[in-house]
Amino acid sequence: MVAVPGVGAQTAKTFDVISIKPDKDGHGLDAGTQPGGRYTARNVPVQFLVTEAFGIKDFQIARAPKWLNDERYDIVAKAATPNELSPEQLRPLLQAMLVDRFKLKFHREMKEFPTYSLVVGKNGPKFHQSLGGHAPNFSVSSNNGRASMTGQSMPMSALAQNLAGMVGRTVADNTGLKGDFDFKFAWAPEEVVSDELPGIFTALQEQLGLKLDIVKKGAVEVIVIESMEKASAN
Repeated sequence: MVAVPGVGAQTAKTFDVISIKPDKDGHGLDAGTQPGGRYTARNVPVQFLVTEAFGIKDFQIARAPKWLNDERYDIVAKAATPNELSPEQLRPLLQAMLVDRFKLKFHREMKEFPTYSLVVGKNGPKFHQSLGGHAPNFSVSSNNGRASMTGQSMPMSALAQNLAGMVGRTVADNTGLKGDFDFKFAWAPEEVVSDELPGIFTALQEQLGLKLDIVKKGAVEVIVIESMEKASAN
């Protein structure tokens, strides 16, 4: 058991300043980076921080304490750089924060999970290649029993990666579609019964002409939490 496997020059970087407080207002989840090495997060569960820190999905967290998705925090942190942090630069900083402030101890394992393969349906795709003229953009929203996903100038690999978060399994892009695309589809979340919208699997086929085929086994890296504590406010 180790606190941070491989801690050294590569993962020893930390935020210079960190403020962590329990969220009080219950507003929507919001997190992101800004110039000046800043990272701000509002109303985020610790489970979200773990997925961001390790670049994983929820299903890749094992032995999570029950409070991991219930305790929500507001965070303001700053690293010693004038630039905006990239996802690759942010991850070791968040890992160090979790170890220091949440007393995270973990190890990594490879486990076998059912996985999905994203493929084109028999009638072909029902969306078009991007004509350019706008920056890449991807968004997911969910409210009032309706979920939607919109992409502009995005590759199919980005769609597959984000679908993984929706279906709780790794999704591999096997569409064979090259380039960037514009697409949008809507579905009823699993916990919602809707007469107007189908589930996500049917919505993919009907609205985008894509399918998620089950691949029975696939090795996926998992973060196994050995121990973790709630952070004290500062």
